[in-house]
Amino acid sequence: MLANANKLHYIEPDHLGSPRVVIDPTRDVAVWTWSLKGEAFGNTAPNQDPDGDGAALVLDMRFPGQRFDAASGLNQNYFRDYEAATGRYGQSDPIGLKGGISSYSYVSSIPLIKFDPKGLLSFGPSCSNAQRIFISNEIINLANEIKENTKPNCENGDCDLNAAADAMRFLAGASISCNYGAPCAVTTMPNYVYFYPPLIGAPDASKIANPDGACGCFRSVLFHEALHHALGRTTSEDTVRRETRKCISCGANYTEGGKPL
Repeated sequence: MLANANKLHYIEPDHLGSPRVVIDPTRDVAVWTWSLKGEAFGNTAPNQDPDGDGAALVLDMRFPGQRFDAASGLNQNYFRDYEAATGRYGQSDPIGLKGGISSYSYVSSIPLIKFDPKGLLSFGPSCSNAQRIFISNEIINLANEIKENTKPNCENGDCDLNAAADAMRFLAGASISCNYGAPCAVTTMPNYVYFYPPLIGAPDASKIANPDGACGCFRSVLFHEALHHALGRTTSEDTVRRETRKCISCGANYTEGGKPL
């Protein structure tokens, strides 16, 4: 970052990507600190002059995706405002109780291992920065594909638009991890999704994750896992695969038993 007379400074983040120290490389001293020993939900104010030279450095970055607003005392978190004093959002989760019974909570009240860059979905520490970016972009691509494809398909009775809408609302508030031990992914209550790491960002995910193409492309896996939630836990795996294919053309084309859908 450039600060204090447009001089280059280095930001040192923690394991989640929150800024913790800003270093002046010329003097090799910390000129801004936000201690990890502070309050877990971020209610400890940063030290803007740890070197005591009388020149305060103002950095508004907080948890990933947040900017501190001095006027309101809240952290702007894209879709919602976060209040560090209470460890909660000022607005309810846009998807309501589908994101969990506490619709104002921040990352299910476990900020030491999770973060929420846009006030919607949250990522666990198993997801790298590159994986988080890829998944976020794929959710956007998925939404755009559904928007383009469902209009003609639904007229023909193919893609279930109501289920697709429920699936996208689920993804908007999902808690995502990148450490599932086998292809392709799994969804658990209330809103946790675990992805197989080689599937994320792969140039040809269906081949890398599973040679027979049983996973499908990554955005179809996103949609598939969300459909498990939208259609209900008792809906069979093969039914979810068929419904995924109706909306996403690159979805898995095999049944759970390995037969063509």
